[in-house]
Amino acid sequence: MKPVKVGVIGCGVIGSNHLSIASEASHIELVAAADMIETNRTNAAKRFNPPKMYSNDVDLLNDDDVEAVVLAFPTQYRTAVALRAFERGKHVLIEKPIAMNSAEVDQLIAARGDLISGCCSSRKRFTASARFATQLITSGGLGELRTVYCRATHPVPLGD
Repeated sequence: MKPVKVGVIGCGVIGSNHLSIASEASHIELVAAADMIETNRTNAAKRFNPPKMYSNDVDLLNDDDVEAVVLAFPTQYRTAVALRAFERGKHVLIEKPIAMNSAEVDQLIAARGDLISGCCSSRKRFTASARFATQLITSGGLGELRTVYCRATHPVPLGD
């Protein structure tokens, strides 16, 4: 199976998580990233070295090498960008929450059509720790589970 060619729109904290996973996953080829904020673009270029960097979503969405996009920027802007992505035939992974309200969700479902994937993010699913936990549970290595309690911490560097 050939890797899906992905572009990540939004290179801040959450977008960086997607960029990291896209850089490491064997089933994904990171082909582009975009962010309106120059420091986010610069940091993403240094950390993840995507082949192409854009300063806006339109240029990334017009890139024929991009098959699927991840939308990782503030919720109030996602619907418009997702609709543009669907118009261009791109598969779309939207960071949670998917939209500002149910009317926008209905709009996204209607625009998606029959051939384009559109879903809300579960970005931690492909991390090494999540894959290990899944394997441990499904193999029966923990026995029969009756209750599961999970806590995760996500260290974030403090600003100046």
